[in-house]
Amino acid sequence: MSRAKDYTWLRSRKWIDTVGRFFETLAASMMRARPATEGNEDLAIRRIGLGIEVKSGDNNRFLRIPVDQYQQHQDLSGGFPNPYDDFVYCLFCYNNRQTLVQSRKAKRTTRRSLLASCKSELDVYSCLARNVDSLYVLHAEAIEAFRVAHGVKTGSLPCEPERQTIEVGRKMLKMFTADNAATILAFYSLNLDTWIVRERLMNLSVKVIPREPHLSFTEDIRYSVKVKVIEVMPRHLIESIDTINRPRPPGKTTARRLRLPCSVPRRRCVATA
Repeated sequence: MSRAKDYTWLRSRKWIDTVGRFFETLAASMMRARPATEGNEDLAIRRIGLGIEVKSGDNNRFLRIPVDQYQQHQDLSGGFPNPYDDFVYCLFCYNNRQTLVQSRKAKRTTRRSLLASCKSELDVYSCLARNVDSLYVLHAEAIEAFRVAHGVKTGSLPCEPERQTIEVGRKMLKMFTADNAATILAFYSLNLDTWIVRERLMNLSVKVIPREPHLSFTEDIRYSVKVKVIEVMPRHLIESIDTINRPRPPGKTTARRLRLPCSVPRRRCVATA
């Protein structure tokens, strides 16, 4: 058996936009945000002057924030005359298990992930709904603390190897817990008196609807998604967000319902009257 090589990113590149739409839709529902109109950010809560960028990463790689994009977001925040007072990053983590696959034509063993095995947009949504596990909502100052502590990397983006990125690992994120808040905030030089780490659970009921108005699915497609939410940000911002989201008391689970447009595969569609 030949040495296994990782060609997963080649097979899953075509789903990049689909994965992005899925997590942006989830974040908009969870944060009660709307699509942004100012710059290259994804979402915004205009009522409290908050810009939101959505990123996602699986268990095989770091979450990567391009340095130039981060600097653009910094230019948009800070209050008047900029459009936003604050900026946060919604970092979704999901499991993307890899298996070894023997290629008959190339006569070699490769690794194929769950996402790379998907055949349609609906398969991607189903895969992500089953495997997303956590959301980290980090203030831009926390991202800056990562940059200062760990530096930036070059060559981590396969399509743009010259682009610098701030890499955020899952092991690094898992250190942000309510019990470990004092230690981790002090490590990144974040003020213990004004910053907070909060954990909560959220249940999402996701209904997939056809993107094409003249088609419908042959059956009702719904997913139940349970996500652990960890928020790392200044206390005043959490209080402002709570006026919009109205979270449940500690120990209770927040519930959301959302509709997710999707292209209808031929084998699972029927024409409507």
